[in-house]
Amino acid sequence: MENNDLKEKVRKNVKEKIAVSNIRKEFDMKNKNNTKVIYAILSTCAVSILCVGIIINTKFPTNITNDSNLAKSNSITQEEKSTTKDIIVFNNGNLQCMADIDANWKDANLKEEFNFINKIYVPKGLELARQGKIYVKPNGNYSEEYSKLRQYSLIYSTKSTEDPSQVEIIFTKEQNILGCMIPDEEQMQNSIINGKEIKLFKGEYILDEGKIVGNAFFEKDGYKFYINAHRIEEEEFINVVKSILNN
Repeated sequence: MENNDLKEKVRKNVKEKIAVSNIRKEFDMKNKNNTKVIYAILSTCAVSILCVGIIINTKFPTNITNDSNLAKSNSITQEEKSTTKDIIVFNNGNLQCMADIDANWKDANLKEEFNFINKIYVPKGLELARQGKIYVKPNGNYSEEYSKLRQYSLIYSTKSTEDPSQVEIIFTKEQNILGCMIPDEEQMQNSIINGKEIKLFKGEYILDEGKIVGNAFFEKDGYKFYINAHRIEEEEFINVVKSILNN
């Protein structure tokens, strides 16, 4: 009887794994074939960060400051900026939000277009799971095609199917990151890495002690960057940011 029970449990586990695998394959196929992107952003930031969904019949609020002024200084002096020592200051808080964006994702080999990608520090256990370009309708006309390139995205992730560790790097030449805007920069502390002024945010990840969820906003070489980290060690999160700023 015990052997029969054991065999039945093994068969049940195998069936469950096959079912999960089939669901993941189906989800990946739908993701690639769908013309709209459901863009999940797990944001760890101060309460002054606002991530908004951009969907049909929804417009940006006119009273929110975008991230075009990220280089604005606050408590950090010019002398501190010129020093070779990095100054790491985290804004505290934990805000998790999912934004639905009316856009079209197209897979693309960004490594061939941007040399700095090959020099990005990748936390242990993560790999480049997806890379692509995000297109929107140029004039907000719902009958038009998704033809305007809006931003680029790199997604690094573990292979785990349940609550994986992830790092997403978004960059654009537009005035703001699609779906995420900063309403009040004056309330945010700045950090200095490699002489560049950036904004860092973090919150504890309560399900995995020693890991954080974090965000970074900065400008480099004419691009605005947004980095979103989920279930990552603080040191590795900083190393990701440094690897981009130092190249």
